[in-house]
Amino acid sequence: MNVDIINDFFLIKKIMNKGYEKSVCKVIIENINENENKDNWKGTGFFCKIPSKNKIFFITCHHNLKENFDKLKKLILKFDYLTEENWEKTIELDLEKERIKILDKDKDFIAIEVLEDDNIHDFITADESPSNKSDFNNVKMFISHFPKDIDEEKNKNLRLKFSLGTVSGVGKVMMYYSGLTSHGTAGAPIISVEKQELIAIHKGSLSKYIFQKPLIGVQMNLIIDKIKEEYDKIKK
Repeated sequence: MNVDIINDFFLIKKIMNKGYEKSVCKVIIENINENENKDNWKGTGFFCKIPSKNKIFFITCHHNLKENFDKLKKLILKFDYLTEENWEKTIELDLEKERIKILDKDKDFIAIEVLEDDNIHDFITADESPSNKSDFNNVKMFISHFPKDIDEEKNKNLRLKFSLGTVSGVGKVMMYYSGLTSHGTAGAPIISVEKQELIAIHKGSLSKYIFQKPLIGVQMNLIIDKIKEEYDKIKK
């Protein structure tokens, strides 16, 4: 098992003080057909604020919802992480309300505009600075996610988990890294440890059955640029 360990206590404390756990959730859909009896947990998602647009978007992977999105009336988002009070919360994102929805199959993401009456106050702020993204090579990172267990009963009370890893390579679109994930992780934010910067969205594994290494994600700066571009088109 190749899992990176972060030994700097103050870095770990800094990560936890950011409160990222309050912006990451399970993505659940309601039954479209009442006679259906299937797994409605579709993956992980998170809320992200784009400062230049002063807008918050809910983001998850396109492949999590591609078969159902046009039929959906709402998304059920469950926040669930371990504290002394075993904190959890469920909200419903009404998709029938007029809001911007950006679906990008190529970059594998869906971004849904958050409205004021959604009452979302916890989010990860996107870094829009034009930094050299190739500098992410060998960067320590972590994934905040809800990895599914083989035992379905355990999934009912699954808390948010963290997986540590290291970026091993950066392509034109994809980012490659180590870590431990599973079904249910797709759509999770990938955050650099030292700078606590949102650097990618987790997509999956290069191997269909091995969820340890190598893992792949889409670079977040490309997703943010695409959201800003589509947002400006729609507003005009």
